[in-house]
Amino acid sequence: MIINTAVISGNLVSDPIVRETPQGKKVVNFSIAAERQYKGEKEVSFFDIEVWGKMGEICEEFLVKGREVIVEGRLRQSRWETGDGSKRSQVKIVANFVKFLGGKKTSALTPKEQQIVEGIEEGLSAEANNQA
Repeated sequence: MIINTAVISGNLVSDPIVRETPQGKKVVNFSIAAERQYKGEKEVSFFDIEVWGKMGEICEEFLVKGREVIVEGRLRQSRWETGDGSKRSQVKIVANFVKFLGGKKTSALTPKEQQIVEGIEEGLSAEANNQA
């Protein structure tokens, strides 16, 4: 059995970037900074996140720089060769689910809007669990 699952929490480094594929599908990309303490020192790591579908649409609407999130997804590595022959690679987390924690935009939501976001998050979480 092969397991490819990542769960990480952190804060958005910048506002999400939205692009559209040639087939018309939206994809949302953002990076998060995750901190940990190691031997008394703070260590920060940065992770690139990619979100598709309904979850991506919700991220586009509600995520902003500084927002804390928990991301659950899988790792995907891309490899390519540059024009000068150098080999490059990048590892991203392709999110199945993004849980919004605190942050600027949460406080700007009305109680009704917050209830809608939480309902959508719960539905997407249940849907992801059913697919597992």
